[in-house]
Amino acid sequence: MGSSGSYYRGSHHSIILINFVSILISTGAYLLNNTLLKETFDHNFFYGYFNDIFGGIMIVALANLFICVGKQNNYYLGNLKRILLFTFGVGLFWEYVTPVYNSSSVSDPWDIVAYMTGGGLYWLIDKFFNRKRIKR
Repeated sequence: MGSSGSYYRGSHHSIILINFVSILISTGAYLLNNTLLKETFDHNFFYGYFNDIFGGIMIVALANLFICVGKQNNYYLGNLKRILLFTFGVGLFWEYVTPVYNSSSVSDPWDIVAYMTGGGLYWLIDKFFNRKRIKR
């Protein structure tokens, strides 16, 4: 990943691993929410926003995984501003374009906040593992 201007200076494989693990954790959280948390806590947060937060983590991790595999390092979503802009754009599409062609989809502006919150959590996870890798 050593091209000039790339976000990471670390191991290509460890970056892919971090994103892959983020995807697995997000998938696990989604399954846990849909099979246990909604039933256990019966709170609007678990019905409306919990999955959206982990969806925000997952969409950034998927994008970064594709960016790494495609060796397009300059597009890596590594800084908070870029991540929040990306999740905001994705959220706008999901909340306001998707209902145009999918009648079962409804718009909720708070979902966009949840996606961006997930993006912020991804950034924290990424910073934590990036810091660990640099200290070695």
